[in-house]
Amino acid sequence: MSGFTVDIRRKRWPGPDGAIAVLQDLRLHVAEGEFVCVLGPSGCGKTTLLHIIAGLDTQYDGTLTFEKGSRPRQGVMFQTPRLMPWLGLEANLELVADAASRAAGRPASLLREAGLAGFEAATPGRVSGGMQRRAALARALVNPGALLLLDEPFVSLDAPTAIGLREVLVDVWRRERQTVLCLTHDLREALTLADRLIFLSPRPGTVVLDLPNPVTQPRDIDGVAVAAARAALLERWPELLSGIACRSD
Repeated sequence: MSGFTVDIRRKRWPGPDGAIAVLQDLRLHVAEGEFVCVLGPSGCGKTTLLHIIAGLDTQYDGTLTFEKGSRPRQGVMFQTPRLMPWLGLEANLELVADAASRAAGRPASLLREAGLAGFEAATPGRVSGGMQRRAALARALVNPGALLLLDEPFVSLDAPTAIGLREVLVDVWRRERQTVLCLTHDLREALTLADRLIFLSPRPGTVVLDLPNPVTQPRDIDGVAVAAARAALLERWPELLSGIACRSD
């Protein structure tokens, strides 16, 4: 496990009329054991940022440094589950699990926590999309101490399933204190999960607001405290979710 600092002077994508700046002058530090949610409007570069931190995109002008020097083990959950279709759900977890996790039975244990007991041998094509997402989250969590990089992990799930998976994630994080960077478009979700909330501007994405979570734990996504904090943030910064954080006076 390790904290990290990413400093992106510029990240560009090719476009029909020349290069398009996706991220620019973006600096972000996440401490070891911290849970950070990143929010921003569609197209602001959130997923590109996650790919850079994950080491999947190295074509940018900037630096990425880890507190302990070398890149740590990491667990990544993408917007699509990306499970191996020819393997059962437990085998998908075992594929990325280290020897200690396999010996401790952690793949099967995490599948049970995710509500997938009895489906260990089922291949992804034989379970629902929501069940695939549960398995993908369990796979990201399978190695203790891994840096967790989560790209909208609960998007498109029905409310009960999403609530259950958030509880699994928070329970594992409380036990093991991984460093977590989670992308989301849902302010209530961020207020339920994170220590800190980072808001990005429209493209090219840069940090416009970095806030500690005002809601103390335990947090309920449908609770009064989360609703009040959301209302207060949007009263002060009405266009915050559009990537604009100007003080409202």
